[in-house]
Amino acid sequence: DYLIAGSDGGAAEAAEFAMLFGPLTRILPELGPERRADVRTALEIFFLSHTTPQGVALPAAFWVVLARA
Repeated sequence: DYLIAGSDGGAAEAAEFAMLFGPLTRILPELGPERRADVRTALEIFFLSHTTPQGVALPAAFWVVLARA
């Protein structure tokens, strides 16, 4: 699992984080305030289903690959 927000903010903090960093930052400036609020609400609902005592944990994996020629 990948921990996205480990403080007391839980799903609300994770939603705010997702709106400030990552791919959503490309489209959010084009949306009006009402649509941005809708996106934030949808994110918070999604993150609620992944909330743990340690924060929001998403099922994810990272691969680090190094190559030398």
